[in-house]
Amino acid sequence: MGPAKDGIHLWWKVSGRNKRSITLDAHSEYGQTLAKRLVRWADVVITSLRLPTLEAWNLDWPSIHKEIGRVIMLEVSRYGAKSSLASAPGFGKM
Repeated sequence: MGPAKDGIHLWWKVSGRNKRSITLDAHSEYGQTLAKRLVRWADVVITSLRLPTLEAWNLDWPSIHKEIGRVIMLEVSRYGAKSSLASAPGFGKM
């Protein structure tokens, strides 16, 4: 997005500042295991994935809290957790 310097988009320098990032395939059992391993390391987990997706991957709040009771989890939803559109995708910077 936007201009780049040396192959790195300048907006990422702002948006990704002081963050650590990885890529994993949460569709696979290995990816889900790795995600839970990372959650054990973290104090706070922030996700903008739809709830049915998190449930299918056993990465929703009840599943995470059952294994790692001390973690704080923020689920960001475009339409809110209780609305009729709670499972609808939302796009854009949250």
